[in-house]
Amino acid sequence: SAATGPIAVTVTAPSGTAATALAPQIRRLLDTLSPPTGDDVVVEVLALPDSVQLGDQLDLVTLAWLPRDLRQQLRTPPTLSPPDVEGVWSYQQVTSPGVVASRVAGDRWYDLFLSHQVVFPLSAGDVRVGRATVTYVQPLSYSFLSRELQHEVQSESIAVTVRAQPVAGRPDDFSGAAGRNLSVALTAEQTTLPPGGAATVTATVSGVGNVALWPEPPIDWPEGLRVYPGDVTVEVASRGGLVGGTKRFAYIVVADSA
Repeated sequence: SAATGPIAVTVTAPSGTAATALAPQIRRLLDTLSPPTGDDVVVEVLALPDSVQLGDQLDLVTLAWLPRDLRQQLRTPPTLSPPDVEGVWSYQQVTSPGVVASRVAGDRWYDLFLSHQVVFPLSAGDVRVGRATVTYVQPLSYSFLSRELQHEVQSESIAVTVRAQPVAGRPDDFSGAAGRNLSVALTAEQTTLPPGGAATVTATVSGVGNVALWPEPPIDWPEGLRVYPGDVTVEVASRGGLVGGTKRFAYIVVADSA
């Protein structure tokens, strides 16, 4: 017999991997994770951060660790069901259905599957986050015609503290709008109308936060215009891991006289 000499292989994280598609705060979380030990599948839910102020974004991350030897037996990826959370407005984030990270503990490899949702609590107090579930189907043998056994593993429930909004400095007409970098713009399709003429005026609220719940901004309409509320449209986007977007309030204005 003859043997080759050893070689060294350097493993890097190239662009285009499943982890690079995640929000920045989730990628930072992955760098700190350590796998569990043992033969069992482990599911847990993490809240980022563990306490928030009313109106702030809360990231709920469901993690499912599968031992590599078990994961390689599966014919289809496991299914993650995020936890049920009452009293919040939820936005499910797009994540890869495959392995997002791998870790080694001792001489055993573990593969990580992940689900991510963004929630905005609707009231102050403790928010109870229910159990997340991972479901996978394990063949009983290597035969293609082998029977399969379905398994289901659940996480523990957790609680998140939601602080009330500060009272100091609050305007008397505060209507509950919360967010970051909020701005309001008023535009009109026409700025000159004949008597009896009509135009569409749009108030656009933009920023970071729970776009769906931003209230209608008060507008001081001048005399001589009749105003009819129109459609309200919401556009949600996630940038840099923060949910935000625009909310547009349309009005039809009719000029009574010159």
